[in-house]
Amino acid sequence: MNPNIKIVMGLQAGMLVGGLAVWAGTFANSNSQAVENPQQVQAQISHLVRYANTPIKAENYNCEAVTPNALKPTVGSILASMVSSNLTTIRNRQSFDCIENTCSLSISDCKPWQSSECSARYLKYDMDDRQRIIPQSFSCIDVP
Repeated sequence: MNPNIKIVMGLQAGMLVGGLAVWAGTFANSNSQAVENPQQVQAQISHLVRYANTPIKAENYNCEAVTPNALKPTVGSILASMVSSNLTTIRNRQSFDCIENTCSLSISDCKPWQSSECSARYLKYDMDDRQRIIPQSFSCIDVP
C-alpha cells in the first residue's frame, strides 16, 4: 500500500476521532448547565409574570428594539422579547438567578464562531426583606 494513502487514512481517522471527542464534550457540558432547583425557579418566574404590566422607568431602560417608540416599555414586553429571541434561535442560553435581594432573568446570544463576548439581555429587579418584588426596581440592560 502506498505510504501517502496510509498518511491520508490516518489523518481522516484522527479527524473522525477528534470530531467525536468534541461532540461528546459539548454534549456532556450542555447537560451540566441544568437548573439546580427547577420548581423554585418556576415559582419565582411565575411570580415575576404577575408584574407584566409594570412600566420600566426611562432611567432603568437600556434595551434596544423591544417596543415601538409610542409604547412605554413594560416587564411584559421585555419578557416577550426574551421568549421570542429564545424561540427564534437555538444558540441562546437563558438563566435566572437571585443573589441576596437582587434577581435577574437573562438571555445570551452567542454566534457559532464566538467562544466569549456574547451579547445578553438582562431583566433585573430587587426584592424587599419579605421577598416581595419592588416594582420600581425593574431595569432592562442590553450588553453588546
